[in-house]
Amino acid sequence: MRILLANSEMEYRGGTQAWIKTMWDVLSEDHAVALFVHSGRLPGWAQPFDPEAQYDVALINHFPAFRALSNASIGVRIVTSHGVIPAEEWPSWGADAYVSVSESVSRHIPFKSEIIRNPLDLERFRPRSLVSSSVSRVAFVSNRQGDARSIVDEAACLLPEVEFRVVGGETAVDDVEEVYDWADLVIGIARTAVEALACGRDVIAFDYCGFHGRVTKENLAYMYDVNFGGHAQGRWPSAQELANEIAAFNPDARLAEIIRSNHDPRRIAEAYIDLANSVTRVRRLSGVLIRTIPQLTSPRITTVIDKVKRGVRRSSKR
Repeated sequence: MRILLANSEMEYRGGTQAWIKTMWDVLSEDHAVALFVHSGRLPGWAQPFDPEAQYDVALINHFPAFRALSNASIGVRIVTSHGVIPAEEWPSWGADAYVSVSESVSRHIPFKSEIIRNPLDLERFRPRSLVSSSVSRVAFVSNRQGDARSIVDEAACLLPEVEFRVVGGETAVDDVEEVYDWADLVIGIARTAVEALACGRDVIAFDYCGFHGRVTKENLAYMYDVNFGGHAQGRWPSAQELANEIAAFNPDARLAEIIRSNHDPRRIAEAYIDLANSVTRVRRLSGVLIRTIPQLTSPRITTVIDKVKRGVRRSSKR
């Protein structure tokens, strides 16, 4: 099978860029894979997109890449939404299938989508060392931080025996897995939370969106539903409450195995291939018809569809 991975750009490591690299590594084992980048440089490890080639499947991230490939020879176009921001994550009408990486994303987009988790590089994100019996090192990992930063700083003052480290923004690092290995407990949301859990760390879901508490086996379904605090507003704890939560350190070794299974890139690659194979000829033809009119693939049309569907849902509840 010839597979095309498509992204808006590849200028920094992390987010959908990490998704692309992980999917490239696993899909390349059994398939011929190429990469299309809408803007910026193509990474050296990638086979570039050939505009003359015929691709069986394209896994597309972001509206600019979807629009740029409208005339490419592709059998099945699958668009993946990784979040609700930035605007490029808002999917366009005219794809053959849609994927959401979480339940919250699925609720946000106005098209029926399959939920397929983000893949993790399980070699990078794995338990490398034993967690301490009591918490001695805490890492707050975030590029945004917001009001959470001051609460974390105040909590650190209340726990003088605990070493705190803030990673993100001006203190961002390329080898974040080393930060997880250093820490006993990680504070963060979304991908940070998932990566740290895969490394066997105790995790508190807290960042600029607010506080959602410690991730446990019992509340894992809720954490997935809100993308580990990345797609839902949480409450704002006092510094003392956060300090108490940190002190109640309670890592669960079972969580690492669950997370690693849920985000195993081989299972995820198989899910994408199965989805592509399930797309009917009628669905593909309808996508072709929509894409013949570029205006129909505009994000404005997606917004209109979203408003109509929300209006229908409100009316049905009356």
